Amino acid sequence: MTPGTTSWLEAAPVVLAATLLLFVPGVVTARLLRVPWGASVGVAPALSTSVLVAGGVVAARAGIAWGALPVVVTVAVTWLLAAVVGYAVVRAGRSRATPVRDGDSSVDVQSRPAAPWLMVLAWVGGLAFALASVVLVITAVAGTPDHFPQHPDTIFHLAEARWMSDNRDVSVLHSYRVMEAGRTNVYPADFHVVTATTSLLTGANVVVATQSAVLAMSALVWPAGVIVLACALFGRRAEVVAASAVASVLFTAFPYTVMGFGVLWPNLFGQSLLPGVLAAALAAGARLVPHRAPAMRPWAGVVVTLVTVPGLTLAHPNALVTFLVLVAFIVATRVLRFAWDERRRPLRGLGAIGALVVLAALAAYATVVVRPAGMFATGAPGPEKALRGAVLDTVYFGPRHAPQLQLLTVVVVIGALSLLWRHRACAWIPLSCLAFGALYLLNVAVDERWTRDFTWPWYNNAIRLAVAGSLPAVLTATAGFVAVGALLARLVRRAGPWPRVVATGLVLLVFLVVTRAYVYPHRAFLQPYYHPNTAHSWASDQELRSLRELSGHIPDGAVTAANAWNGGTYLYVVSGKPVMPPTEKALFAGDRKLLAAKLNQAGTSPEVCAAARRQRVEYAIVGGQPFAWAGAKRVALYAGIDKVPSSSAFRLVAEAPPYRLYQLTSCAGG
Repeated sequence: MTPGTTSWLEAAPVVLAATLLLFVPGVVTARLLRVPWGASVGVAPALSTSVLVAGGVVAARAGIAWGALPVVVTVAVTWLLAAVVGYAVVRAGRSRATPVRDGDSSVDVQSRPAAPWLMVLAWVGGLAFALASVVLVITAVAGTPDHFPQHPDTIFHLAEARWMSDNRDVSVLHSYRVMEAGRTNVYPADFHVVTATTSLLTGANVVVATQSAVLAMSALVWPAGVIVLACALFGRRAEVVAASAVASVLFTAFPYTVMGFGVLWPNLFGQSLLPGVLAAALAAGARLVPHRAPAMRPWAGVVVTLVTVPGLTLAHPNALVTFLVLVAFIVATRVLRFAWDERRRPLRGLGAIGALVVLAALAAYATVVVRPAGMFATGAPGPEKALRGAVLDTVYFGPRHAPQLQLLTVVVVIGALSLLWRHRACAWIPLSCLAFGALYLLNVAVDERWTRDFTWPWYNNAIRLAVAGSLPAVLTATAGFVAVGALLARLVRRAGPWPRVVATGLVLLVFLVVTRAYVYPHRAFLQPYYHPNTAHSWASDQELRSLRELSGHIPDGAVTAANAWNGGTYLYVVSGKPVMPPTEKALFAGDRKLLAAKLNQAGTSPEVCAAARRQRVEYAIVGGQPFAWAGAKRVALYAGIDKVPSSSAFRLVAEAPPYRLYQLTSCAGG
């Protein structure tokens, strides 16, 4: 991989391949399960992900190299199973439509589906707009698809995909082996399964495959899921499709923040899958939690939910936690509505509320008892901002120095009032939006021990909390756009769907013209991550080219030692030549720590020499500037590597500024 050699136009086939990989297996599976076309598109990526992850585990277990043929076989077997299940259920007569409860205030005549051709037009136009919006942001900021954000976790995610594609092993059970050979533990590696598979199927390098997959996930997977969920909640209408598609790409919090910060690509993928999985779960429980237009029949909802929740979990735990929190809000809202409906029989209502309180108390207790100490302690405690600044960031959806989106806040407020006043069955949407906003505020403005009892599932991190709250915010904004459009349509005093569609379209058009779709605020947030100053850069394009040049002097199989804080570990990403340690988080006790501290003594210390041989270290890369967060203590851990130039046991092989490559030529003990 050589930076700057691939254009976005040249990467278009890779983007298409990633899109087909995410949608085709799932769409066909959903259709075989009798899921309607629109809903099939929304839940397809979650289904496809679970299928690919399961196939990867089975293939690795059977010793089969992952590639095109195993992918085809995995998908074919899945389609066969889905066809059998769908046929069996229909044959057994368990596919009755979900009845709508009489008197449900969330149902009205406007929830009837629009004309099929109009829905198709709205879907295509909505997804095209979402794609164009994200493309305008990412292509302008990244420049080329082989340019990546400069943040600590980037090296792991790229190296993980490289390891999977090099070894043709995408099993999530083996996903940590990039950090240490032979290590077996489960890591949420759905994202890497998709990127590595895309790389294997197209021949693209892992950076281009990763950026292409990120584009597909942000611009298509997320909007499609939002559309399906919005239609289930607000009705299958063209204006709902258009409004939800537009709203899905307006918030900087998601998908844009996690395109650069972290970089939290797995979190991005998990959040992208969330709305489709939630739509399926709502359909599964439609008899208990009625809503306007369930995305699919209850039995199909059950099957899809059971298949996709494991995939959602392995995409990122934060996605699962957010899913559970939203389900809790849905259930709580339903229980409170039941209690209100049964107010003339207070014992039933009070019993339901009592059960809800007990469950809430148990859940709160469980979060304290089972919380991992590491997650609870993540991040330096204390406020990031003064209260006033934190409140403004929360209210105007501008997390972590992102530009504030005042006009979008107005739309969200209108949507919240509309839902609370006219559609109380959807009250959980603005309430959960408010709850996530409160968590964000507590984290940014307070962040004491008691607040971490609530924020630890999101690592006490402002960006992660902003991402978690993005789905209810998008849904509330959708309701706001639709409400304003409906108000304008009523002023026209004409019946039929066209006044609502046209009015909502005009509202969206005016909003987009005034705000320019917030493209520039999104770019402004991402710019520092893709184009940082020297101190905040892990490996610039020039440094990557230098590492690529030096890799030509390293024989296959030889391991190269490098100071992980100086960017040398990107040698593996650009060339496939192994590095010790692979990332700054993999400086494990034992040989690795010893070599990092004393590699320059390999010629005089039998202990160091033996460790170098066990780790197969034959070369060392020195040079470069430590990342700004490193600090003197962390850099000092690699003193033995940095002092290699002064050791007589090493000879200079090649130089490509700012790096120099040395070879270990003499080792104590022979």
